[in-house]
Amino acid sequence: NLVSGGLMVFGSDTATTALLAISWLSLGALAWALARLGAALFSWPVGVFAAVAVVTRGLLVIETGQALVDLPFLAFAVAAADREIRHPRAGCAVPALLVLAGLLRPEGWALELAYLAYRWPGLDGPGRARLGALLAAAPLLWAGMDLWATGDALHSLHGTQALGEALDRPRSTHSALRLAPGALRDVIQLPLLWVTLAGACAGLLLRDRASALPGAIVILGLAGYLVLGVAGLPLLGRYLLLPATMLILFAGLAVFGWTALGPDEPRRRLWQIAGAAAAVVALAGVPSDVRALRDARTYGALRHDVQDDLRAAVRATAGRRCGCRCGRLVAPDRRSLAVIVAQRGHPDAAAPGALAFAYASPDRAAAYAFGVSWPRRLPARSRRVFASRSWLVGATGC
Repeated sequence: NLVSGGLMVFGSDTATTALLAISWLSLGALAWALARLGAALFSWPVGVFAAVAVVTRGLLVIETGQALVDLPFLAFAVAAADREIRHPRAGCAVPALLVLAGLLRPEGWALELAYLAYRWPGLDGPGRARLGALLAAAPLLWAGMDLWATGDALHSLHGTQALGEALDRPRSTHSALRLAPGALRDVIQLPLLWVTLAGACAGLLLRDRASALPGAIVILGLAGYLVLGVAGLPLLGRYLLLPATMLILFAGLAVFGWTALGPDEPRRRLWQIAGAAAAVVALAGVPSDVRALRDARTYGALRHDVQDDLRAAVRATAGRRCGCRCGRLVAPDRRSLAVIVAQRGHPDAAAPGALAFAYASPDRAAAYAFGVSWPRRLPARSRRVFASRSWLVGATGC
């Protein structure tokens, strides 16, 4: 909110472009941090494999193209893990990165709590107080922002619960247990998922000390998903992106873990053979990965096309030539309303009539709409003032 609000001084078009740039840079930062983490824990081929695998996951590419907060959150969280491995229990860099992650996603709070428990035994009283105060900044700032903006310090919790119910999304502990395996499969993709599971087993059996941190993050992420179900919050697959990312690191371990062993270690030759087999399995998934990336590109292009058409509709109906000085704006869903208001500003409440926006076709609505799409068509007595491939705009009483 703070970043996008600051960017809005340059206009909504520039702000949108800047947020997309930040999102793609965050994907690159995630890959870089994961490569460094894999190199610090195991070897550089493990990290490079994991980095390449992450940036070729179709769901992550779709997330990046929408400029969601998940990508910078993942980059901060993985960067914090890499920093801790390289400089254990040193300085404020790790807690600062965790605070930034916690300001973006509440899953970061679990990481902060785990880090506080990890550091607690080695700190004296003042040190514990300072670290606890720093790590508490994220949830306190989050609640303070909610309180200032809405009057409810728990607005994010209550609003998400209400929205999940309105959209009829799965929201129970049973649903969390049932959906988690499929959600991980959707993120990681088969057959790479089988390679990640084999790598996780190999790591826990043969490289247990090095695998402790990514394994703990996987457990925390899965536990957090269960907590969402207990709290009645919607269970979306993207809430498992952090444990999925750590599992992808184990895929690199399955393929190249032998590079972390000495040349004289007896397990090296056996792991080389197993790694070659794992590489073959991973390569078998390349055609499906290519299709997923192609679909992600098509889907993202369609969504951007719909949004560009919406901006054009707002510009065309905001000038004096249109004669659309209407007192109300009617949009089919929350996402389109946000874009309209950001582009046009709030209407003059003293003016009569309404300006209604509607999708021009069901496929455009399916690609872009958030929640119930209403109105499905323009009001019968409206005067059509704009039409494009994606949008119809009608003025009623103005």
